Amino acid sequence: LDSDRNTALFLNLPFRLFETAMSPVLDDRRAAVRAQIGLALAILTAAPLRMHNLIALRLDRHVIHPGGPRGPVHIVVPGTEAKAGEIIEYLLPLEVQELLDTYLKDFRPRLCGDQCPWLFPATGGKQKSQSTLSQQIKETITKETGLTITPHQFRHIAAKFLLDQNPGNFETVRQ
Repeated sequence: LDSDRNTALFLNLPFRLFETAMSPVLDDRRAAVRAQIGLALAILTAAPLRMHNLIALRLDRHVIHPGGPRGPVHIVVPGTEAKAGEIIEYLLPLEVQELLDTYLKDFRPRLCGDQCPWLFPATGGKQKSQSTLSQQIKETITKETGLTITPHQFRHIAAKFLLDQNPGNFETVRQ
């Protein structure tokens, strides 16, 4: 991602996936899965979680709206669920919040009912498997951008972007 072109392709991919998910060409389920992958990419870019934390995100536990439904959205993973044992908290940027809102309103209902707690459900309301979402993410990035990036690499990419903007800020990267 040292190329401006590749960085733009990578960062714009979630938004392009949502655009195509909204087109009438895709059936309901395929459109919902495409939006789901787009949201996963947007969250991983803004909040580089480990995949087991990403697929375990629950709307009733991890997606927090401290200011009410129109306020900012935080992704919060309790320390008991995090590898290092410390709370993980990310404030989602506005553009990712907008994708989340669109996904919850227009696409997630095509995969599960209101009683389903998972942000990333499989069809039928069960938790999507880590291997399935990981494979979908990797294949989509490769197909749409020509880049080979795995979900595990998002944490490294976040560190690169942070250090590009703040050279020498290794403490923030470490945390």
